[in-house]
Amino acid sequence: MDNFLYFDYEADSDNTFHLLGQRYLEKTSQWSLNRALDSAAKCSNIRIGEPKDATEQLLELALRDSAILVAYSTAEAKYLRVIFEGDISSSYKNLPYLNMATAARRWVNRNCAKKFQELPDYSPLQHRNQPKYIRKQINNSLASRMRLTNFPPPRDYGIRRVMTRINYVLSALERHQDNFQNIPRAAKKKWTQVLKHNRFDVEALEVLTGIIMEEDPQCLAGATKTIGEIWKRASS
Repeated sequence: MDNFLYFDYEADSDNTFHLLGQRYLEKTSQWSLNRALDSAAKCSNIRIGEPKDATEQLLELALRDSAILVAYSTAEAKYLRVIFEGDISSSYKNLPYLNMATAARRWVNRNCAKKFQELPDYSPLQHRNQPKYIRKQINNSLASRMRLTNFPPPRDYGIRRVMTRINYVLSALERHQDNFQNIPRAAKKKWTQVLKHNRFDVEALEVLTGIIMEEDPQCLAGATKTIGEIWKRASS
């Protein structure tokens, strides 16, 4: 079986990076990428680093082991371009990148379309009055599609709420002189939920890859391109 390296960033619309989760060889690890979260990260015993440093370690691991990078959609590939400011080595550009959103869509359409259509909308209360296109995006999310598996999202997953939770934690840390121990219990809970959300994403990617590998591996092959090819398509 191929080596798959699953990864997921938590970043805001201004491309400020807060967290990187990765799953490799059945082990999950996380990086805090925002120095304003250092106190929270230390109390959670996760690594602390700059986005570029953490990402270089991720990509070097993929190069060393000839691993396939796996993420949900091409957002993470675009984040790589932001982190390296477009100046990335050719060896990194040639790394294979599996877009699991594409693979999952094909797998659903070819193997379990009826079952998926019979599921209720994956719409937490705060999204039920959203426009139809947003509800469609939510229904096609990783968490929504994982309802077809034995690894569904936890009740407090908080789709489209990660940045709200991170900002809540950042505000609490600012008010309490960056001392995580002194922030309110509600803020600590939100930080735990952020880490849990990120951990679920990379572990769900592994579960879903295994299912598709077993049932319809062609879905994976057709969704794999190099990082350079993804960047080129995004620029055209």
